[in-house]
Amino acid sequence: MKIMIATGGTGGHIYPAVAFGREAGKSHEIIFIGSCGGMEEKIITGEGFRFLSIPAGKIIRKFTLRNVLNMFNFVKGIFAAVNLIKKEKPGVILGFGGYVCAPVIIAGRLTGTKVVLHEQNAIPGLTNKVLMRFAEKVFVSFPGTEKVFKNKGFYTGNPVREEIGSLTKEKARQALNIEEGKKVLSIIGGSQGARSMNAFVFEALKKLKGQELEVLWMTGEKDYEFYLEKLPELKGLKTEIKMFFGNMLEIYAASDVLVARAGATTVAEVIKCLLPAVFIPFPSSANNHQVYNARTLFEKGAALMYEEKDLTGERLAAELKNLLFRPGAASSIKEHLKIITVKDSAKIMLTELEKKYA
Repeated sequence: MKIMIATGGTGGHIYPAVAFGREAGKSHEIIFIGSCGGMEEKIITGEGFRFLSIPAGKIIRKFTLRNVLNMFNFVKGIFAAVNLIKKEKPGVILGFGGYVCAPVIIAGRLTGTKVVLHEQNAIPGLTNKVLMRFAEKVFVSFPGTEKVFKNKGFYTGNPVREEIGSLTKEKARQALNIEEGKKVLSIIGGSQGARSMNAFVFEALKKLKGQELEVLWMTGEKDYEFYLEKLPELKGLKTEIKMFFGNMLEIYAASDVLVARAGATTVAEVIKCLLPAVFIPFPSSANNHQVYNARTLFEKGAALMYEEKDLTGERLAAELKNLLFRPGAASSIKEHLKIITVKDSAKIMLTELEKKYA
């Protein structure tokens, strides 16, 4: 079977597509399609997959000169995708999101090619709500989201790269030179929307000084210099600050507790690693989807969640002390994570595709 995977825009769309592509590529021919020069091209070609590009433009709901150009590229993208689909003749097109997906899915419909979607977030975005009319099935990452897509919805979980969660805590801590006996708190805000979260984190860390704790803090590029200068205020708390972590495999494995935004990929990786987390959703995420992502775990006792409007540094510090140092607090969350984890999401998706299209 030849599977064409459409994805782009952000890592939240691209990395689940790569995880699925790795699994499906063991037994089927995989072609990725994305936008010209998008971050998907670098990531996907770096994985060794065949990558085809089309013009794409993000359509925003107001009239601007930029939007006219985007609309032009959108239409060009449909025609380009039609030509590629006719040439490649995939058995099925699987859309993982990003604005490049829309012209590919529409082109799939125009060419009579079977189309399936994957929705990463607990609350579906506008694009998938529109595109679902062209799809035969919609795979979803969170239990309950399948109801939005009615009889087309199918809960599979969100594919995660197989290396995530594969490293032992001992090996990870050796790689990161973590002092024996210390608890490890990791913070991964990232660059987008992390400034306000970083401010809460810094105030909380000041109240954790003197604890048997090591902190690994990814501030993002915008805040790195600012908090590097303020690091002396955390004297007595071993804290390593970096712009970005290129070694998330080790970070997840070494951590006792994670503080993070609630993007779909991060949530899926937390579930796979059975890692107790405090989610602080990005307040400006589309459709407030990060709140719903985090709430799905919170309501099942599988994570803590605080919206920024309800959070203070003191409150965050108290929750972190509880998770890190009170016996049973973190283990309770791990047990609830075990209940909701979906093993081999990529295999489940592939099996469903093979049943119908192979």
